[in-house]
Amino acid sequence: MNFHDPGFRRFEEEILRTADHFGLDHENLEVEFFSPGSQAILVERINGWRFRIHCNLQEKRIISVRQIENGAATVTPEVLAKYKAFMK
Repeated sequence: MNFHDPGFRRFEEEILRTADHFGLDHENLEVEFFSPGSQAILVERINGWRFRIHCNLQEKRIISVRQIENGAATVTPEVLAKYKAFMK
């Protein structure tokens, strides 16, 4: 796991629980923003793709997912299904 702001390390346990809840890969995860019990913005790398995932921690759901890897092929619906399962 990579932290954009080293201060987010103090929330590492809660971030790991969040990643587990949403089925995110700890080894391929970047923490861009984290507000305990409120919101998280995480970036997950899957193969050649990177996804920015905006999470509502109060409602335990994903608000949005966006493919952010420039020049990468468009992602298949099967890959996005992983995230859509947590969207309302």
